[in-house]
Amino acid sequence: MSLMQKLCEAYDAGICCDQSKEAVPLMPVGFVRKKIKFHVILTLEGEFVSANELAGKDQFMEIPSTPQAESRTGDNVAPFPLAEQLKYLIYEERNKKRFTQYMQQLDKWCKRPGTPLCLSAVHRYLSKHTLLADLESQPNLKLKYYKNHEKREGIGEDTKSMVCFSVQMKDGSCDDLWMRKDVKESWNACLLEFLSGDKGLCYVEGKVLPIMESHPKLQGNAKLISAKDTEFPFQYKGRFVEDRSAALVSFDASVRAHNALSWLIERQGMQKYGMIWVAWNTNGAMMKVPIDEGGGFGEEEESEESDSKPIIDTFAGYAKEVRSAASGYGGRLREYDNKRRNCAVILGLEAATDGRMSVTYYQECPGNEYIQRLENWYKDCCWWHYSEKKNRKELSSPRPNEIATAVMGIDAIKTARQDKKCEKSYTKLMRRLQSEILTCMIDERRIPLNVVRSAFYRVCAPLAFVSGRDRKWSRFAWESSVDTACALIHCFQRRNGGKNELIFSPELNEDSKNPDYLYGRLLAVADFVEERASEREKDYPTNAVRLMQRFVQRPFETWPEIHDKLIPSFRKLGAYSKIYQIILERIEGQFSGRDRYERGELSLEFLQGFSSQRQHLFQKWEKGVKNGDTEKVLYELPKRRSELYGCFLAIADAAEREADDEDRTGKTNAIQMMPQFAARPYESWSRLHDKLIPYLERLGERADYYGWLIRIVEMQFSQPDRDSNVPLDGSFLHGYYCMLRTFYGKTQFSWESQEWTESRDPRSALFGKMLGIAGRLEKKGWDDCTEEEKKFSNTMRFMTIFAQKPASTWENLKEKLNPYRRAAGFRGTMECEMLEQLEVELKKNGWDTNASLSSIYLHAYYREQYR
Repeated sequence: MSLMQKLCEAYDAGICCDQSKEAVPLMPVGFVRKKIKFHVILTLEGEFVSANELAGKDQFMEIPSTPQAESRTGDNVAPFPLAEQLKYLIYEERNKKRFTQYMQQLDKWCKRPGTPLCLSAVHRYLSKHTLLADLESQPNLKLKYYKNHEKREGIGEDTKSMVCFSVQMKDGSCDDLWMRKDVKESWNACLLEFLSGDKGLCYVEGKVLPIMESHPKLQGNAKLISAKDTEFPFQYKGRFVEDRSAALVSFDASVRAHNALSWLIERQGMQKYGMIWVAWNTNGAMMKVPIDEGGGFGEEEESEESDSKPIIDTFAGYAKEVRSAASGYGGRLREYDNKRRNCAVILGLEAATDGRMSVTYYQECPGNEYIQRLENWYKDCCWWHYSEKKNRKELSSPRPNEIATAVMGIDAIKTARQDKKCEKSYTKLMRRLQSEILTCMIDERRIPLNVVRSAFYRVCAPLAFVSGRDRKWSRFAWESSVDTACALIHCFQRRNGGKNELIFSPELNEDSKNPDYLYGRLLAVADFVEERASEREKDYPTNAVRLMQRFVQRPFETWPEIHDKLIPSFRKLGAYSKIYQIILERIEGQFSGRDRYERGELSLEFLQGFSSQRQHLFQKWEKGVKNGDTEKVLYELPKRRSELYGCFLAIADAAEREADDEDRTGKTNAIQMMPQFAARPYESWSRLHDKLIPYLERLGERADYYGWLIRIVEMQFSQPDRDSNVPLDGSFLHGYYCMLRTFYGKTQFSWESQEWTESRDPRSALFGKMLGIAGRLEKKGWDDCTEEEKKFSNTMRFMTIFAQKPASTWENLKEKLNPYRRAAGFRGTMECEMLEQLEVELKKNGWDTNASLSSIYLHAYYREQYR
């Protein structure tokens, strides 16, 4: 009975308001709002004058009513007192019962003392049985009373059309009976005489009042209160002796509640997908259902915002705005009528059958608590969303239709909207989704995990977001759903019931080491870089977008493929690509080894990292990008083979960029050769090294630092890993970016030298060792050399040709070493002896040929050169 009590309170508050300002007035007790089609004008003597057809807003009128008429179904043919359907007003054999009851009721009303004389004019006219002939005589009316007009048989569509009456006064003016005050007062006075039934204790009012047996219809033939199954009393047997024991509702309470509910539904309700949702305040203040468009206080504030209002780009600023909006909305509810109780009620109705209206959701709470729950929802369920007024993204809460689109897809929403019978599966799913969202908002429950996952997996398949007749991919539609899905994830995390789950705010968390979050950031940078470098239109999916679904399933294997496709974008961006490479370095540096390599399918946090990183790039892609840290950091060289080869790439890339004053950023040989390098690292490293030599020559003494870095990386290799030519896995990019980051700050390296036995190519290793010792000897003899001569050694200059023709090149190199031997003197004794021993071993094994060397010679060279 709580529902009925709240509806009666809403009626009492609404009926006191100025109904002239309402688009849909609240019906007083004893009256009902109906759609009228035909308007008949009579004289005071009951003679026919004319008739016309109403249209538009004029069709809806407030007419006298009885509870029996409002609840009539089946064999119940109780008539309305004045305006009625044609089949009640035309005397025919098939309508004889209806016509007789109507005339008896009207006659009873006319005979009461004080009844207006104009009502007798209607009675006298209908007693002549000429209404049908008079209507057919009007050329402006297209009456369809019979299905077959010529044979005058069958039931036409106008049989149920309602007719109202006006009486022409002696001065020629017409009085509309439904508008006359004396007619309304007369009906209110005689209404109790038409009530049937005994008196009883009303469960709503708590008083002994006339009980209503048959309650009004709410929508169509559906009733909110019904007890029709007297033959099969399964509804109350076992608990009560008779149906009246279950509940008794008085006429006054039932009519007030039903009129209030009908008024609220028309005024501020939401009817979608076969469901009726309505919210109201018992003090009469205007409220809308939170899941309706513009139903929350956030939407009201948004409609009042100006273009000059600052962008909300921090969660603290957004929470402050929500708090302010909640205070304003709550104040309007409280101050609407201080004399009445401020209580919010939310009701959900669904017509389970044609004759039953079921309550699927009901919640009431004090006005202040209702505002607090809405405020909590707006704070919990928020993320970046595009603002059309401000032409950029800011923090806000997604609208219900945006949530439905993200969870079910735009095609499912269209199908549900076009389902007029509300029978399709998508329509039923929409009803369920609306109920779940409203429950989360009002009852502060956690969003169901299946809803969150549905949105997550849908946006992780971005190529499905097509729109328009040509079914073209839409980035805007996809990004909107991504932001909405992130808002749902954010709400799910904040309302997790005390479980230990990470909560990521919309602002980028640059310190997070969560692997899913970091993988999302990597993909966002790749998407942003390619979009920025692309010359195509915006609604063209990048490679990151195309591969997103596979990336979520297998991130470690898919990331190298996405990165390879970024190389042309790095080349186009040139020096600007350094900014994004620094960001990638920082992200890769946050990974721990096992999380980077052994990660399976990504979880919900991936999408938050993706969205936050993209928004951060849009906001601050040129700001706050530092080239390095001021404090010295320790970098422990990796032991994984792929990562170590990635370190080679980073050293070559950094050296080439430094030699050209960063002009080759994004265009270096290391970047361009990255795909081939990953496929055949053992062979590609020697080719890349050959291309690096001219840049090392330009660096002069600075080249020694890069040579030393190559040495410590070479020493970190185990012999099987260095000799292997197996393709690299995705961890080589981790090694590349982590090593690249060391060049932007003060770094102390840590490594463990690996002991090698005999290499699988001892000849190449021996020649490389000789070249390294020769380079060391040459540097010891630089005392008498000029600064220009010290910039680059002969061993480095001859390295490329040495790898191709080692024996002949070595003879040439020995001659160039003689001056350095003499200059080195005693200091070069050890190197000279070692070279003689190695030459003997070379000839002994018959290796002094010009067959080209394998890549392993570089390992031996750097191991000796920078010993």
